[in-house]
Amino acid sequence: GYTPVVVARSPESFAFTIPMENREEWRARLEKTSFVTQSENQTLQEALQEFDNFDVVINLSPNKTDTAELLHLCESWKVDRFVYLSSLQVYGAEQYLECTEDTAWSDTVMRTEEIFKNKGEWRESEKMLKDSNVPYTILRSGYIVGPHANNSLENWFFKRHYYELPIVIPGHGQQIVGLVHQKDVASAVNLALKTSKAAGEAFNLQGGVISLDGLAWETGKVCERKFDFVISDEDAYLIHYDERQFIASMDKRHQWPIPVHGHCFASTEKAKKILKWKPEFTNVTSILRDSYTWDGRLWRDELENKYEREQEKLKRRFRMRDYMLDMMVLENPHKQVAQEWVMPIITAVRELGSPDELWLDSGKTWKWE
Repeated sequence: GYTPVVVARSPESFAFTIPMENREEWRARLEKTSFVTQSENQTLQEALQEFDNFDVVINLSPNKTDTAELLHLCESWKVDRFVYLSSLQVYGAEQYLECTEDTAWSDTVMRTEEIFKNKGEWRESEKMLKDSNVPYTILRSGYIVGPHANNSLENWFFKRHYYELPIVIPGHGQQIVGLVHQKDVASAVNLALKTSKAAGEAFNLQGGVISLDGLAWETGKVCERKFDFVISDEDAYLIHYDERQFIASMDKRHQWPIPVHGHCFASTEKAKKILKWKPEFTNVTSILRDSYTWDGRLWRDELENKYEREQEKLKRRFRMRDYMLDMMVLENPHKQVAQEWVMPIITAVRELGSPDELWLDSGKTWKWE
C-alpha cells in the first residue's frame, strides 16, 4: 500500500529489470515509483525537498553519515518504521559458532579493515538507531547474492571459471560464510514493515553456508566449468595466499571481493519465529544457480559477442584490468600458503617479478602501473 520513492546517487541504479519481469511489467513498476538522484554536493533533505512526509524508510546504505541524516529527517516525518539493512559482519572476527542476535561483538580489528570499512559503519549506524526515538528494525544479512546484486561476489568466481583460471583465495579457505538471496532479503524487509513485534529488534538473514574453498568449487559446478585435471587435485585449481602481503598495495576495487575476518554465519531462528520469514533459497547451490541463470549468462553472452569481433585484444585488456590481484598471487609463489595453513610471519615484500631468493631482504613495497 506504499508509494515508493527511491533515492540513489547514480541514475543507472534505476534502470535494472527484475528477473522474470517482462518489458510491460518493468514500465508499470517505473510508473508507480518516484526516483530521486542525490548529487554529490547535495544533502538528502535538499534532494527530497518536494516530498513533505514519509511513512516508512528503508536504508540500504552502510554509510553512518547517511544513517544520521535519515534519522534526523525521520524525527520530523514521524515515520512508522525505519528498516536498516546491516550485515552479519558486525559480529566481527573470532566467531567459531553460528551467531545469534545476542552474540557479543568482537573487538578484534582485522588488517582488511584498512580497505573494507563497512563493518565499522554498520556498527555505528546500529548504535545510532538504538539511541534514537525512531521505531526501527535491523536486518543483519549474510553476503547478498543474486541478479544485479551490488557486491557481485558470485560473478567474481564465475568470470574466472569462464577463463578457466585458478581461483586465488585468502588464507586457508576454510572460513565459513553465510549467503542470502536478495529476493529473500526483500521478503524480510516486507515482513519487518508488517510485523509490529519487529520494532526495536534485530534479525539475522541467511540462506545457506559454505566455506570459501567450497564456494570456489560450487560456482564452478553451477556454471559447468570444464575441468581438464582431476577435480580432487586442489593445488591445480585453488591457490591460497597471505592477504596481508597485498592489502597495502591495492585499492578496494582490486582486492578480494569480500573482507575475510574469519567465520561469518548465523542462526536465523528469530527471523523465522517472529517475522515468519520463509526464505525461498535455502542452500548455496540454489542461490548460486538462480544468480547464474539470470545474471551470469548475460555477461557471458556479452563477452562472447565481443570476442567474435576482437577476441585476443579484448581478452588481454579484460584480464589486466580485473585480475591484478590474481596475477600478483600467481607470479609470487612465496606469498602463497599451503592448504594445511598456518599464517606465516612475513615482514618484507618485493617488487612484482623480482627473483624469489631476493625477496626477504628487499624491504620494498608493491608497485603497479
